[in-house]
Amino acid sequence: MEAMGFFEWLGKALKQSGRDVRMPQQEKSSLSVKRTFDVEELERELALAKKRELDVSEKARAALNEAGHQLERLRSLVKKLEASSVGKDVNYAKIGESMRKQFAERMLLLFDSLETPKQLEYHPLVGYHSRLLKFLAAATKNVSDNRYIFHFFSGDMKSFASIMKALGAEADELENALREKAGKAKTFAEIEAGLKAVKENQATQAEFGKLLGEETNALRESEKAIEKGKSQPLDADAELGEARVAEERLAAKQLEARSKIAGAFGPLKRLLQKYAHAAAVKSEKTLAKKYAENPVKAFLESRDAGECKTLLSRLQEFAAKEGEGATHAGNFLHLESPLASALEEYSILEEQLGKASEKQRELQARKTGEDARKEERKRLLENIERLKTRVAGEKAKQDKLLSEIEGKTSGLLHAEVKII
Repeated sequence: MEAMGFFEWLGKALKQSGRDVRMPQQEKSSLSVKRTFDVEELERELALAKKRELDVSEKARAALNEAGHQLERLRSLVKKLEASSVGKDVNYAKIGESMRKQFAERMLLLFDSLETPKQLEYHPLVGYHSRLLKFLAAATKNVSDNRYIFHFFSGDMKSFASIMKALGAEADELENALREKAGKAKTFAEIEAGLKAVKENQATQAEFGKLLGEETNALRESEKAIEKGKSQPLDADAELGEARVAEERLAAKQLEARSKIAGAFGPLKRLLQKYAHAAAVKSEKTLAKKYAENPVKAFLESRDAGECKTLLSRLQEFAAKEGEGATHAGNFLHLESPLASALEEYSILEEQLGKASEKQRELQARKTGEDARKEERKRLLENIERLKTRVAGEKAKQDKLLSEIEGKTSGLLHAEVKII
């Protein structure tokens, strides 16, 4: 075969890789027997049907064996070319040697990509057929890139062209066998994709169902807490208002008590300052300074009537020493008793104020908890409705997928299918 004739033939032969492979419309089964399947059972049933319906072993075996035989012939021929050489006395021998070497090296690499399928099943054979066509295309390009090799090795290259033609014919035979099953293979692929989508959909539904169960349980607990709260009625705004008024009233009384203490010590402030400066004992100097700076704070922090009594006694002695005894006589008169009374009153008010504040905090906590439970219930109800909608949507999607799968399985199984 001449070089150009070979290229034209092989180019035409390789166009088959782009053919629209169709399967005649499958006749509807007249069987009235119906069976129900779950998804996993249908997958097993379809695997058996797929093996049966896509069996091409008989028709493909001869083409595959012959293609293998031709490939061995081609490999032997290429190895012969690899070991050959162009005589030195031949015109353009250097070009011929370069093309021979390049052609043989490329061809030997191409054989590595053409693995023969271990099983005579549809999909492995489809893969092999695709690889065979790519091999033929690459081999054709190799010849085109080294076209002058026909001039230097005309006999071997005629054999090469003959083998390539035979390989193209076997590729045709293999494609014819596969074409007969292409429609069913496509249907099986669509069913498998549909079943995969169904399983993914079921997993999604299960996840939404789990979340729905968790939110429903949480709502149940929330409603229990709300019912329990109803058994302990709380007019939060009113009770909080009363608690705040009581707290403010007690705080005002405390302020009055502090004012009484401040009033009792007020006339003695200058004398306390002088004594703080003049006292010889360090502890007395420090104590006098504290009372001179803030008598209310000092008195209420110590809460020690004896300490205050000692300080007043020392202060009275100091006033007499300083010639101010008569001036402050009235200030010291009956001071101890009013201070003790003010301290007792302040302590009682402080305790009452603490209880009022605690009650207010308790009421506020109850109100906050009640509000939080109501908000949580509202959130849970909204989430549950959203999840129910999602589950219903996924269920509708699953039903549609199952309906499509049932339609596609018609004629592929020995019984009509109903998926549950």
